[in-house]
Amino acid sequence: SPDQHVFVDDDGNMWGEDELGRYRIDNRVWTWNEIQEHPLFMKDIPSDPRDIDNYPMLTALQSILYDDQTPEEVAEHFKKQGNEAMKLQASKIALMNALTFYTKGLEMSCKDAKLNSVLHSNRAAVGLKMGEYLKVVDDCRHAVRLDGSNLKAWFRGAQASEVLGLAEQGLKFCHGALKLDPKEPEVL
Repeated sequence: SPDQHVFVDDDGNMWGEDELGRYRIDNRVWTWNEIQEHPLFMKDIPSDPRDIDNYPMLTALQSILYDDQTPEEVAEHFKKQGNEAMKLQASKIALMNALTFYTKGLEMSCKDAKLNSVLHSNRAAVGLKMGEYLKVVDDCRHAVRLDGSNLKAWFRGAQASEVLGLAEQGLKFCHGALKLDPKEPEVL
């Protein structure tokens, strides 16, 4: 374009300048990894929630999506995403996605104790399927502290405690469940 000026800096980077301002010209061809890491082409989110910071385009897209929402709304959204991933639980990737979504929901600094309790309890359900029983117990402890009426948390805590051979702890989880539902056959 006639109004465009191109120059090369001391580091060999090519720059252009037009009516909108200065910009870097990058004539590199996209690599396959760059394409796969772009949010538009990703098949799965990063399996470890802590890795999301290594995907700047995904982080930017997330911030655009959630900027105008409260922490409670975003946490609820991640809970729903986790629930959808759990419906596909035959896949290890689906379980990892569910784990990531529930964890992201808990990272939202949501003030809703019941929602946080459900997120912990749901993450415990993923942990049961993955055989991470110590993490299940930890999540269930958090869940019942946040909401003592979370029957699923009491029940999942009892299941994980049983597998770990922690009979006394398992019985305490069972007692918590029985207080809520004295006729629950799986707890009896």
